[in-house]
Amino acid sequence: MRSTHHRLLWTLALPLLWLAACQDLKEYRGDWSGAVEQSRLVRRGFDICTRAHLELRQIGATTLDASLTLRRNPDAAVCSADLSDEGPVLALPSETVVLAPVPEILNDALSNLQIEGEPLFTHLSWIRLSGQPYLAFLTVYRNDRLELRLAGPEAYGTFRLGRVRD
Repeated sequence: MRSTHHRLLWTLALPLLWLAACQDLKEYRGDWSGAVEQSRLVRRGFDICTRAHLELRQIGATTLDASLTLRRNPDAAVCSADLSDEGPVLALPSETVVLAPVPEILNDALSNLQIEGEPLFTHLSWIRLSGQPYLAFLTVYRNDRLELRLAGPEAYGTFRLGRVRD
């Protein structure tokens, strides 16, 4: 009985997966920005003033061409240096880094990583910020929504990105 349910689910899911894999999501192209999650439960090493800026040139389930820059939020009233219990924070890197999917991960079970909220897919990329390696998780959701997670040896941060409006 269970295998019948699994076969039925795969029969229904495979066409959707195929469409997502072939899809270039042109409507997601452009500039995106978002502040780091403020809660220390999901933030370490990133200043609370950190803002991610993502220039998305191409994206699909198996394609990604994007540039990431971390900046200080100019509108922030308080930064980590102003707080006594914030702990060590990394200096913001001045360089812009390119995000590109890791082909081997696309072929691995990690490519089926499921995150809350029913995303279309998540891309994993290796990047270097100030000489340190980070794993970048870029999650694409329906309805013009992106989330970026950066995980490194000394830092972790989540950024909910919104489209930059002119």
